[in-house]
Amino acid sequence: MVVSEYLHSREKRALDLVVASSIGSMTLAAGMTAALVVKAVNGSPMFFRQERAGVGNKPFDMLKLRTMDDRRRVLRLASYLRSSGLDETPQFLHVFFGHMSVVGHRPLPVDDDNEIRRRMHGHGHSENVDEWLELKEQTKPGIVSPGHTFTHNFQSDSVAHMLGVIHRETSYLRGAGIMTDLHILAHTPLSLIMGHDPIIPRDGLDLSPEV
Repeated sequence: MVVSEYLHSREKRALDLVVASSIGSMTLAAGMTAALVVKAVNGSPMFFRQERAGVGNKPFDMLKLRTMDDRRRVLRLASYLRSSGLDETPQFLHVFFGHMSVVGHRPLPVDDDNEIRRRMHGHGHSENVDEWLELKEQTKPGIVSPGHTFTHNFQSDSVAHMLGVIHRETSYLRGAGIMTDLHILAHTPLSLIMGHDPIIPRDGLDLSPEV
């Protein structure tokens, strides 16, 4: 199974740089300003790093703005960063560095990918999840995912929701083109600064993004 040639093209890279230089720069500036206020009030570091799976399933340290303390309590005034998605804006730096794309599959911790595989195999969706994981390994993860446009009435940790995200991302990875990217961006304007991680709780353990 091979991903769309567009995902490795100069055209894709050019779109990434244009979006990151324009919208990305503005939202990053807004996020940094808000993070400085949070830092001044709480005395906490502005950034934290979180290991995620990149191309070839190789881990990379993804930057986010800190919104929680070591006890997983939301810092004072940091709820705005979380609710607006501004805590995700440092990911545009990864676009410049070439670690991520603006549109692509959302990067998850390797343990979460393994847990999703286990859950889907247990519910008879082994073919779906195996193809999805194989395609994800071949290209950069993205800030915006086709899953952002997936409206649902399920909890984000439900099998039904996760299967919807898998179908959306698999379809994108196999047939993406520049018009696909533009369509996704046009229909998910806020998702440029909002993360969407289909996290699957493992045996009652909270696998939400910030630890």
